[in-house]
Amino acid sequence: MTKPEILDKLENGNLAWWFVYGPGRSGTSYVSRMASQNASLLVSDWGLGAVLNSAHRMLRVDQSRFFRDLGANILENAPRGKGKGNQIDLVVKQARCTVMEYEKLCEMFGPAQRRIFCMREPAGYMSSAVKKFAHAKEISHVDAYTRMFEVYNQVGGDIIQYNEKLSLEIMRDFIAPFSLGDDVEEFTFKGSESPELVTPEMQEAYDTFRDAHFQNGAQFVRYDKVPEIKS
Repeated sequence: MTKPEILDKLENGNLAWWFVYGPGRSGTSYVSRMASQNASLLVSDWGLGAVLNSAHRMLRVDQSRFFRDLGANILENAPRGKGKGNQIDLVVKQARCTVMEYEKLCEMFGPAQRRIFCMREPAGYMSSAVKKFAHAKEISHVDAYTRMFEVYNQVGGDIIQYNEKLSLEIMRDFIAPFSLGDDVEEFTFKGSESPELVTPEMQEAYDTFRDAHFQNGAQFVRYDKVPEIKS
């Protein structure tokens, strides 16, 4: 689908898009790339939080128009999805998102057809986070991790676990009824663990969330009803 066609769908209020979120370093990049195999466009971590933090200082500005125009601007400049599919128009990846950010995305694009929450056990998350964001204090990683479970309670959606058990075969099942081609990237888990960095609050938040949603060693759970495949 061409960008003018996608912009027409946005204008008419029938844009089909998926939302991928979760703590950083928890598989959101991989999952969004897999989801975008069936999407025309993919947008990742583009700084919506910074816009929202300053929007309230924009005096005498039509906020609704501002964000409506911003949504169109994002689509006009968004890169193509990672595959050749066009069963959905857009995948948005927003790691460490807030409820306000998700609500604003829905205001710009309409309700998400599918929401995907990526989760990772805390020892693996902390090991990766302190390496990737070495400049940040450990407490910021702790707060970001526990907060995302609270965000999920308001945003909701399907859940997939990012760990050594994840595989391309599992991703195929998770993305269904859409399909992944034969030439998509294999899943390679390179994570390590730093249990000494995990706080009791992190472990409790993870255990409580896992026990509430997962049974019998499942790798993912589905809550959103995925729309039928376009003919």
